[in-house]
Formats: sequence, C-alpha cells, structure tokens
Amino acid sequence: MLISRTCFGADKEYCKMLFDAGYTAVDINDTSHKPEIFLQSEDEQFQFVKNAVDNIKNAGLAIGQCHAPHSISLWCSTPKEVEQRIVAIENCVKTVSKLDIPYTVIHPFVFAFNNEAENPEKLWQFNIDTIRRICKCATNTTICLENMPGTAGVIRTGEDMARMLSDVGDPNLMVCLDTGHLACQSSTATDFFAAVGDRVKTLHIHDSIPGQDLHLLVGEGRFDWEDFKTVLKEYNYQGSINSESNFVYNVKGELRLEGQILERKILEGFVK
Repeated sequence: MLISRTCFGADKEYCKMLFDAGYTAVDINDTSHKPEIFLQSEDEQFQFVKNAVDNIKNAGLAIGQCHAPHSISLWCSTPKEVEQRIVAIENCVKTVSKLDIPYTVIHPFVFAFNNEAENPEKLWQFNIDTIRRICKCATNTTICLENMPGTAGVIRTGEDMARMLSDVGDPNLMVCLDTGHLACQSSTATDFFAAVGDRVKTLHIHDSIPGQDLHLLVGEGRFDWEDFKTVLKEYNYQGSINSESNFVYNVKGELRLEGQILERKILEGFVK
C-alpha cells in the first residue's frame, strides 16, 4: 500500500526529501490552487502537470492522485467566472487523463451568490449536472468526490455522499474521504463507510475539531483514529494512505526531514 504525502510544489528537492523520509508516493496538489493554468493552451497545461509528474517519478515515487482546481468559491462572483472555473476543472481532468494518474479529486460546488445559496434544491441539481459534465472528461482517470467541512458544504456526511453518487449515476465517480472534514462534522469513519462502502478510493488524512478545518497532525484534534483504523481493515481499503496535514509546512531547516519521517510513521500505523 502506498504511503503518500500531499505535495504543494513538487520540485526535485522536495520529492527527494519525501523519498528519503520513506514515503512511496506523492499526491499532486499544485494543480488545486492554480485554475488559471488550465485556461491556457493545452501544451502549457500538459507541461505544468508533467513537470510535477517527472519530478515525482524521477525521485522514485509513485503518484496516488491529483487534486483538480478548487470549485466555485468567493473568487467566482459572476456566471462567467463560474463557467471558467468549471472549464479549468474539466481541462485539468483531461490533462491528468493523458498522464496515467489513477485518481483526480474534485470538490462539490457551492454558489458564491447568496440568493442561490438559499436554494438548496437548485444547488444540488447544479452539482449533479456539473459533476456529470466533469466525469465525461475523465478518459483515463477516476473522479473522486471529496466530503466537505462547514455548514455550507454540499457533501458533509456519508448519506450526502451516497445520495450524490446515486443522483449523478456515473460508474466512474468514486469518493475521496477527508478525515479532517469529517472531524469538523463530529462524524466518524464508521458512519461514512457505512453509507458509501468500497467506493472510497482515496484519502486526505488530517485531524481537526468540530466546526473548524485546521489540517492538524493526526492525534492533535478530536477525530476517532482507532475507529478509522478499524474501518480501513473492515472494508479492505487498498488505496494510498495520504496525509494532508499542515504539520510539515511549519517545520523548517534540518528538522524538516525529521518531521516528514515522524508523519510517515504515523501513517504506516494505519496499515499494520
């Protein structure tokens, strides 16, 4: 099983450090915060992702997943900007499909317009239509929909996720389980897996507390990690064990490698 680290800035030096720390994979996140890249030419989009892929593979690491640009947000304040963000996500998925990356993670969509946010049925249908549209672009990668934190999130619980999977009805749509987002909802992995079962194909592992999305190191929040470990075994989870905590970004200098090793050992504990 791959032990993975979410990576912002997959440069050669950082990838080598992950390899030296004992990781076996990287999950590309450079793509999530740069939607503008995926509104450029196809060659520019391809080279942007391929540079990260090459650095990861040349360091002796595999690729577990790629995160598509974040969905509609406060930065999208007009219908034109909303459409641009959807196109950027589609283009990212098309690019990832060319590079044999097994999973592409997407967020559900939340309108930036207050009047739309007050209409949950319309928002739900917008997600169905848009996720179907994105899935059609995935010719050689599987789309994984991520559960969200906060009261404004469309997919907060396992039941929400199961309903969306059913309503979209695309066999290529699977699930990315974010443990920190579950912790925000005071929910457990048992509850989530009971609703979606073996459709969980990727993980974002970090800790948090109810009501806040803090991306803490495992054990620093209130998530039930013993329950999580038990459920992974019960459902025979085979995907990568991937950290998305902010812990290592706060560790500087010579201690950075030691911090990566510490977190890698914590992740390995989930598969022993």
